[in-house]
Amino acid sequence: MYGVMKDYNDPIKTFIPTRTKVPNLFFTGQNISLHGVLGVTISSVTTCSEFFGMEYLINKISKA
Repeated sequence: MYGVMKDYNDPIKTFIPTRTKVPNLFFTGQNISLHGVLGVTISSVTTCSEFFGMEYLINKISKA
């Protein structure tokens, strides 16, 4: 495997924020919040919420 090694005892230690200090540069993928397919899905929703807002995005997902 590759990427950031996660520690289930302290998950905040390996947390990578989706918004960076560089304007208009955002991260998404398996190493942002969780590993694997679920991590990609959650981090993509988190990254999209930076653009549209979480409330708007959740409403769109629930209506789909």
